[in-house]
This record gives sequence, C-alpha cells and structure tokens, in this order.
Amino acid sequence: MNPIYWSCGCLLISGIAVGIIVLTKKRGQSSPNAQSNNTFKAEAVSEFKTAASVFVGLYEPLHMIKEGRLKHSQPVFADWGERIANIDNAPSLSEYWNNVCAGSGNWSENDAAKKASEILSFASVAGVSRSTQTEVSVSRDTFKYYMSKDGGRLEPGVIAKVELPYWAISNGETVLEKGIITITKESEE
Repeated sequence: MNPIYWSCGCLLISGIAVGIIVLTKKRGQSSPNAQSNNTFKAEAVSEFKTAASVFVGLYEPLHMIKEGRLKHSQPVFADWGERIANIDNAPSLSEYWNNVCAGSGNWSENDAAKKASEILSFASVAGVSRSTQTEVSVSRDTFKYYMSKDGGRLEPGVIAKVELPYWAISNGETVLEKGIITITKESEE
C-alpha cells in the first residue's frame, strides 16, 4: 500500500473521530461558559421578576414598538434603561440590559422591533404577560384588570370590548398595567 494513501486515510479517520467526539460532547453536556451564561440569565430573570412593577407604563409601548406601531422608540428604551439603572441589587439585570440594548439611540425601526421582541420574550420568561382577551363579560373582578374608557359604570353581565389589553405577572395574579374596555352590548337579562 502506498504510504501517502495510508497517511491520508489515517488523517481522515482521525478527523472523523474528533468530529464525532466534539458533537457528542456538545449534545451531551454544556460547556462551562454556556452553564455560566444560563446561570447569569436565570439571575437576570429573577431580578426582573422582583422588579417587574418598576416598568409599569412601558410594557405596552414596547409591544407597540415590536409591532411597528410606535416609530419613536428611543425614548421608550431610554426610559427602560433609566429605570433599570435605578434598581438596587440587580447587577445581572443591569448587565443583561447593557448587553441587549447598547446603542439603542442608533437603531433602525426594524432593529428596535427585534430588540423590543427580545425584551418582551425575556419578560415573558419572568412571568409577565399581555392579555389576549378581545371582549369580556363584566363581573366584580373586571376592574382589577380594566378601566372603562368613557369612565362610566359598567354593570355585571355587560359585554365590553377590550380596547387595550392588561399586562400582568404570575398568571394574572398581579396586574402591572390595567387595560381599557368600552361597552359593546347590554346584558340580555
């Protein structure tokens, strides 16, 4: 057998073996760097969950940026950053924000929408959610989540249209931003 072919064959087999080992390691276990990154993100999420009420008034504008309905995003991101900077004992959250939102004053609308989506996904992991209701039957608990657009009193059983959904944390247990409703139909009773 030609020694050159034999050497090439050995190199090829060695390369395949190394590739298999590397792939097996990647699938089977995380690198220490990935583990520390996951720990860092878990700490940032925990810090955010504790401070979620600090961002009242900014969830819906961030959602509007994500959907492309709010064009001037820089003040919203600046406000988020300012509020994060004023939270005590949240170093991981602060670092997360600095990594994700560096240069927000120079973003295009598309970049701002992507970042808004990323931040809302992060908030979702912490338990923050936006209601998906489009209409509600008014009950005693309705005003925990909504306020009336016209300020009128809504009687139980009245069907109301959701003009603006509410934002809550922990499966709706704590309302962060109330939504807005308007009367659509009187009850049939």
